[in-house]
Amino acid sequence: MREQGCRRLVRVTVNALGKSAFFPFTVLLNAVLSMTTKWQYYGESAIRASGIEYTIVRPPKLVDEERPADVHLRLTDRGESGPGLVPISRADVASLICEIYNHPAGANATLTCKWGKGAEGAQ
Repeated sequence: MREQGCRRLVRVTVNALGKSAFFPFTVLLNAVLSMTTKWQYYGESAIRASGIEYTIVRPPKLVDEERPADVHLRLTDRGESGPGLVPISRADVASLICEIYNHPAGANATLTCKWGKGAEGAQ
């Protein structure tokens, strides 16, 4: 990566990684999709241990629709997940990745993004 001029790896995983392994949705994903959250977690851990600068983005339910006018893009850098499957558009996730790629705050960060109302973490 470094030889090709890429200085930061961006990985999009799943919001369920911020939840307990016993959270019903996590159990369902693991049962139906061959332990998918376990492998996502291992992938994130390998990226963190690699020494390469990274940004991990954990969106919840991805949708194709545009963000409603009364809804903000909410972002946290704690890697925590919110309640339920709050939607976010694929376009918003792509925009976030483009904005955060060169931002110093995005270095070695795990970000959770979703749509929400209110001002906390709003954009």
